[in-house]
Amino acid sequence: MNSVQVLVLAALLFLFGGVLVAFETALGRISGSRVDEFFTGARRAKLDRVIADRARYVTVLLFVRQAVASLAIVLVAQDFARRYGTLTWASVLGASATMLVAMFIVLGVAPRTLG
Repeated sequence: MNSVQVLVLAALLFLFGGVLVAFETALGRISGSRVDEFFTGARRAKLDRVIADRARYVTVLLFVRQAVASLAIVLVAQDFARRYGTLTWASVLGASATMLVAMFIVLGVAPRTLG
């Protein structure tokens, strides 16, 4: 993979992580009465099961989000190391700073604000 493909893959992973955070936030905020108000039938029964065992589903979302974010961080660190020719402090600090800002915006602020 070339550098552009690696960075595009990392960006897509982060966007997917943002969607997972939005799901996690929505799952934390929805109540049983809201489900009763907006859904009927089989869909309502499925959502009732999810709400009844909310912690289980939030834990799975959190685990998958952490895995996706970790993979994206490793990809960006690998790209920085490739650009510098070796793994140096500059490449580590550059990758760390880039991913810190990306994680704060894409996995922290945006999904909770927009979701």
